[in-house]
Amino acid sequence: MTHAVRSCILTLCLAVLPAGLAFTQTPSSEASPAATVSATSVADVYVGTTKGVYLYHAAANGQLTLVTGSPFKVAGTIAGNNGNYMITLGTQYLHSYPVAANGTIKAQVSQINTESYGGGDCPSAGTAAMDLSGQYVYVQNCSNYQTFQIATTSGALDFRGFTNTGTSFSYPLVISGNDQYAFDMNPYFDGDPEDTTVQVLKRQSDGVLEYWNSLNGSLYEYSLVDGDNFPWILTAGTANTMAVSIASVTYPDGPNFPVNEPTVIASYTMDSGGNLNSMGNPLIPDVGPTVMNISPSGKLLAVGGDYGVAKPLPLVLGPSGLEVYHFNGADPITPYTKPLNDAPIDQIHWDNNDHLYALSDQSNLLYVYTVTPTSFSQAPGSPYKINGSANALVVVPSLCGAPASAGVTICLPASGSTVNSPVLVEAAATVTGTIVSTQLWVDGVKNFNAPGSTTLTTAVTLAAGAHRFAVIATNTSGQKWESAVNAVVK
Repeated sequence: MTHAVRSCILTLCLAVLPAGLAFTQTPSSEASPAATVSATSVADVYVGTTKGVYLYHAAANGQLTLVTGSPFKVAGTIAGNNGNYMITLGTQYLHSYPVAANGTIKAQVSQINTESYGGGDCPSAGTAAMDLSGQYVYVQNCSNYQTFQIATTSGALDFRGFTNTGTSFSYPLVISGNDQYAFDMNPYFDGDPEDTTVQVLKRQSDGVLEYWNSLNGSLYEYSLVDGDNFPWILTAGTANTMAVSIASVTYPDGPNFPVNEPTVIASYTMDSGGNLNSMGNPLIPDVGPTVMNISPSGKLLAVGGDYGVAKPLPLVLGPSGLEVYHFNGADPITPYTKPLNDAPIDQIHWDNNDHLYALSDQSNLLYVYTVTPTSFSQAPGSPYKINGSANALVVVPSLCGAPASAGVTICLPASGSTVNSPVLVEAAATVTGTIVSTQLWVDGVKNFNAPGSTTLTTAVTLAAGAHRFAVIATNTSGQKWESAVNAVVK
């Protein structure tokens, strides 16, 4: 998911002095183009710019290689990429582009005018976010939240419905780790921190988001000062954990002279009703948090600060930079790295191989680090200079590796696991000769076909209960290779 630029007028406020740096960096020139995917590529990294989308392949050590054809021309700004289709939002139009096996972006196959459907009340849609299954795209349209479905075989966009919450919020949606809830907020709403509300929307069985409830004072409970406290940034971890930053303003010299207090970060757990419960013991980060992201393992929290970006309230949070904390799930956050750089960081993403990607829109630099719970280092060639004004960052991990010899590997769902519906299925095959197709069969019924591909990624909506997932790869000689796992849908 990407973060939209937030706009307002900044006023003079107090800020924390910058901390020392752990690394010094010299921007590299753009990586050399490659014609095909490297066999050791662990992720496709997409950087949206005013010139188009640059695609990089990430090696196991985090080094990036620019892919031939970059920048790829698309309309609008990247909203998400499910590995099969790139979705962008331009003004009020949502666009769909197929993605080739090597990650390159093909010609548009579908577009839809959000104004032509229920909830399309604004002259331009605000932001768009893709759910974790890669099946649905949610578009903010003033106080409306529209739901569009991506057809798995064609990439066609289909309007599913909308909900109106009565309040027009400005932040991109944050999707919970269990893919069941979406959070949105508008900090310092109407200039009064006490009016700040975090809206919670719940996904229905048809994929449509519906208003669920609002969170209020419970989020401010663990601020460090007795003033106007309000949530600032939310990010979701695995299953039922979240990290929240809380900003504070006090008025020691009267109501017309606000003073910014240190912004804190804290861990929260989410209950079955979408409510957030604080774990306490907040920390004051060394950078002023404007973006946060929890690693796929759920053990690390990256915090980025962008001192110079315009924000939707008169607040300066602290210095720019990037740092990482130990995220301990239901326990408080604990310190790890010092600031890794002092660049204004606008967007952060991880892949599944311990690589942290941080994009500076202002500097047009992409930073890459290898970070584990016990070590951290800058990747070779980092930071990478982006040719064009950067505005989006999407990372698509190579989740599933093909077996060394002929056969099929099913990476998701894990055998014997309990999962939510829709179920994300990912598999990769190695065949002799030429591949014809890779197919998914669920409970003995063909569910999905990937013609001409040895990889398969799809989301399957299933009833609760036990299910068998079989993946069959077939070559032009009619030879078949099959693998199967059993999983329970709750």
